[in-house]
Amino acid sequence: MNRQVNSRLSSPAEFAIRSFFWPIDIYGKSFALSLIAILTFFLNTPALAQGSHALTFWSTNSHQPLKTVAIDTYDSTLVAAQVDRFIASLWTKGYAAAGVDSIHGDSVNTNIFIYRGTRIKRVRLGLIVPSGNYQLPTAIKQKNLSLFSLFSTTDLLLSKMENQGYPFATLLFDSVSIEHNTLKGSLRLLPGTYVVFNTLIIKGKYRANRNYLDYLLGIRPEIPYSERQVRQIGSTISQLGYLTSIRPAEPEFIPSKARVYVYLNQKKANQVSALIGLAGKETGGGVTFRGDATLKLVNTFNIGEQVQLQWKKLDTDEQRLEAEASFPWLGLGGFGSAGSLSIYRKDTSTLVVNPKITLMWSGVTGHRLTGWFELKKVASSGTTTVAGYGNSSSTFYGVGYSYYHLVANQFPSSEINIATGAALGSRLADYVTNSGETVAQASTAYSLNAKLGVYHSIAGKLGLYCAYHGGAVGAFGGNGYNRLFYNELLRVGGYSTLRGFDEDFFWVSSFHIATAEVRYYFERESYGFLFIDKGYLERSWLNGFDTFKPTGVGIGTQLEVSGGLFQLAYALGSTNGGMPQFKDAKVHFGFTARF
Repeated sequence: MNRQVNSRLSSPAEFAIRSFFWPIDIYGKSFALSLIAILTFFLNTPALAQGSHALTFWSTNSHQPLKTVAIDTYDSTLVAAQVDRFIASLWTKGYAAAGVDSIHGDSVNTNIFIYRGTRIKRVRLGLIVPSGNYQLPTAIKQKNLSLFSLFSTTDLLLSKMENQGYPFATLLFDSVSIEHNTLKGSLRLLPGTYVVFNTLIIKGKYRANRNYLDYLLGIRPEIPYSERQVRQIGSTISQLGYLTSIRPAEPEFIPSKARVYVYLNQKKANQVSALIGLAGKETGGGVTFRGDATLKLVNTFNIGEQVQLQWKKLDTDEQRLEAEASFPWLGLGGFGSAGSLSIYRKDTSTLVVNPKITLMWSGVTGHRLTGWFELKKVASSGTTTVAGYGNSSSTFYGVGYSYYHLVANQFPSSEINIATGAALGSRLADYVTNSGETVAQASTAYSLNAKLGVYHSIAGKLGLYCAYHGGAVGAFGGNGYNRLFYNELLRVGGYSTLRGFDEDFFWVSSFHIATAEVRYYFERESYGFLFIDKGYLERSWLNGFDTFKPTGVGIGTQLEVSGGLFQLAYALGSTNGGMPQFKDAKVHFGFTARF
């Protein structure tokens, strides 16, 4: 038995011109002929014998073998996948005209003849643009051409057009030739109809401030149509927390205008949560308990506000209380405000009071700018003076930037979360001089923080989350009196920063923590994960300088259950290269109830 199917392709120049845009037509033949040739061969070939099968790719011009692939058993789907992979590899090397020419086969071998054409190493295409401010380059120049890279370039040009009011823009070849492995010619831009937004139509049962939604989603009458803004709507709704998208936003085009339909439902957003940490005692055996409780009220008055109260028990006679209220919409542009108060107390050695007032501006594509004023009062009290502890008072003025973007259907496919901030101010601290006197010394204080988290789906429900979290505090000037007291340091450790360690275990002046987390999603908010947290910490303070290199590894899960979320994590921690001890393992579990 010997079957043969032929699909003769056109000249390389003609193929190079027409292969950049779909659908593709070559002298009246569709580019799909290559695929049709493969399918026709399989459909007209009886079932072949099971066992090893050889695929040999041949050059049509030289009749020399290009590659041989052995597969365990004959399978038409597997053969087609191997052909696709080989053709794609030629495209990435600049053979833009590469395709299947003919196929011959029998029970043990399949011979696939490949037409490669001329290898294009460079592209020099001028861009012919009609008069208008389109903010586009005047030419396309590429070296080491890949067909995919040229697709990406033309897609980028069209994307720029559809984000400035031209969703129907097209690119056509005006003239083209291949000279000395260089594709030369011109691309002509046809902008199409200029389109502006007309109406934002929200359907579904929801409870929210309509003016705030209109601003936040950015769909306002008579502004240029932007495909990016339409696609951003789902991510913006997800960030609000109290609304959910039933399905993606949909544009409806009418003459020179676009209506945008958004489908929303109310989501339970108020939360009461409790998180408990278990760890073995360092001495005497047994188990120690740590934990926190949080109450969060969201959109109670339909203006997008959030009120949160959190209490943490860190250790015996060590507690932290945090209260925050934010109002993201003040009725003027994207401006909002927030206020917070943090109180930390550790027996009689440390009391830290930190009030903060924030003014924020939210953009329509997930960006947010903040400016704040805060006070930080650190006091050491009690009858016994602890070495390295002291009293200080600082005033900070800070600015910050944050960004959030989510792409999700049934499961998240990509997510980006960025938050940064920097503050500078004055510090007044009580130092003990060499003569034993306590004097107040002024210096300049600073505070830095940064968070970056990126999730990307690897294959369906399986994905990788990578994150960085860093921060620093310090002071300079002050005639040498600028070293921080121990009770002024940052506190790092626990479920939210460095798993495998007790909450606020490390007291540091700066920290850098990298996280890698493999996730497998069961539902949109339910997943299991394996993680590693790796940190580099520095403690620069009044009585010395120390460094730490902690590592936390473990496994955990988050499950969406009736009424809320259940979290469970088991973690092991080690410092400076030491081996983790199972007796020191940390177990974190909690439940967040939504109402």
